Amino acid sequence: MTHPANSPDLNPIELIWAYMKARIEGLEIKSQQDLEDAIFETWEKIPDRVVQNCIDHLREYLPRVIEVDGALPSRAT
Repeated sequence: MTHPANSPDLNPIELIWAYMKARIEGLEIKSQQDLEDAIFETWEKIPDRVVQNCIDHLREYLPRVIEVDGALPSRAT
């Protein structure tokens, strides 16, 4: 199946990065070490439900992609 070269909806790690970014953006980061610590701590504390939601998203989304043969949605002009 051909698909767009950049398909973040088909890559579950993109959903995890978005989750992590939302958690880290609100923190007071003063140094590179603070940022690294925040990233590792956030990664370690990702709830199982977040990972399960990513899996469920793919289970719902992939059949739709297959149904339209990987086509991009048309854009209204």
